[in-house]
Amino acid sequence: MNKLSDWNGRVLDSVTNDQRYIGHSEPRHGARRLLEGQGTYIDDIQLPRMGHVVFFWRSPVAHIKIGKIHAEQASKMPGVLAIVDGIQMATICKPWVATLGHLAGMKSALQHALAIDRACSGKVNR
Repeated sequence: MNKLSDWNGRVLDSVTNDQRYIGHSEPRHGARRLLEGQGTYIDDIQLPRMGHVVFFWRSPVAHIKIGKIHAEQASKMPGVLAIVDGIQMATICKPWVATLGHLAGMKSALQHALAIDRACSGKVNR
């Protein structure tokens, strides 16, 4: 990373020169009710026609080609409403392109909600 002096006071100076927050506790105003058991969590809510989603597998390798998804046994389990793969999800959710505000014109490749024909974990194994 560049030294702070290399930035010529553009981005980081106002944050790093203000020492009020460094080394000090900041009160969390909503924490008390959560710690006292008064919070409402998703698992506490039951609505009509409500279901839960489970992602049951994550690729242990950086890149892998998806050959086949064996969903027969999982679909027979009690409470399972659907098993959706990347191809089916792509018909519902359009892919998005990530952009960075501080790097004008820089865009990522199309990103789908679920992997379609190959999975990438985002980490590089060396």
